[in-house]
Amino acid sequence: MVATLTPNEQRVLDAIAAHFAQHGRMPTHAELAELLGFKSKNSSWQYLHQLQRKGYLHIDAYKWRGVMVSVPIVGQVACGKPVWAEADLEGYAQIDQRFIGANPTEFFLLRAEGDSMDRAEPTPIEEGDLLLVRHQAHAESGEIVVAQIDGEATVKYFKASDRPEDGYAVLLPRSSNPAHQPIIVTDRFGIYGVVRRVFKRADLSL
Repeated sequence: MVATLTPNEQRVLDAIAAHFAQHGRMPTHAELAELLGFKSKNSSWQYLHQLQRKGYLHIDAYKWRGVMVSVPIVGQVACGKPVWAEADLEGYAQIDQRFIGANPTEFFLLRAEGDSMDRAEPTPIEEGDLLLVRHQAHAESGEIVVAQIDGEATVKYFKASDRPEDGYAVLLPRSSNPAHQPIIVTDRFGIYGVVRRVFKRADLSL
């Protein structure tokens, strides 16, 4: 479990996130010291190491702009027919904050199972991949979603009906396996999140 932050540590983490949101990059030590009113960038360095020790950041000693953020791995989800999603926390993975932006708490990771999305684009989703998911209850047609059907979960492309009054949507596989077919969903359907990135086993040290 990631340790609780002190108010000052949270202030530093918030400053990093705000700078990233505004500039699209992480602040340097000097920039962070200026943002926080520190007299020396050594104070920034000390807080960064405290955040790293508590599991919130990973600092590449040779590349400061490669700051990493801890994102929870919350279980598995099927890419075949829907199965119960396991909500137990498996642990944390270090993800580059440029993939997440200013609100890391909106994201989580799910471990994929099955082969119904092994031809997804631009990255095929295969057994054991980690899916970076933004927690949200809506999606645009064409996005890959984590969908809930009668309390079960699956990963598919989302296609809304052309007429909202029809009251249904379609979950579409993209697979080399012809056994996987579209799923038509109605009132017992919900979106738990949208897949923003697929990490292969080699991408993360897990």
